[in-house]
Amino acid sequence: MPQSERAAAGAQNISASPEVQSAGPVPGRLTVAHAVLLGVFPVLGTVLFLVARIPVSDILHLLGGCGLIGAGVTAAVTGGRRLAASAGAALAAGLLRMSKS
Repeated sequence: MPQSERAAAGAQNISASPEVQSAGPVPGRLTVAHAVLLGVFPVLGTVLFLVARIPVSDILHLLGGCGLIGAGVTAAVTGGRRLAASAGAALAAGLLRMSKS
């Protein structure tokens, strides 16, 4: 069989195959939700400092706690073991830092 006929036969087989659907977003990829939070947290911290006159250390604790809660909820919803391990390590580091001060 000539090569052009093989290519045509292969094209027919590919078009007859069922549609392959995406399994979802690629892990580790920056999404809109991540980008929005990266912009909102510094703005929120600045507003709290300038308008409410809250000390920077309190703002960092507040926003760090919000980040940990968000990571925990994401881990619970998605069942992400890697994210849960990262959140656990961050929580342990935060508790250790708080206990030293």
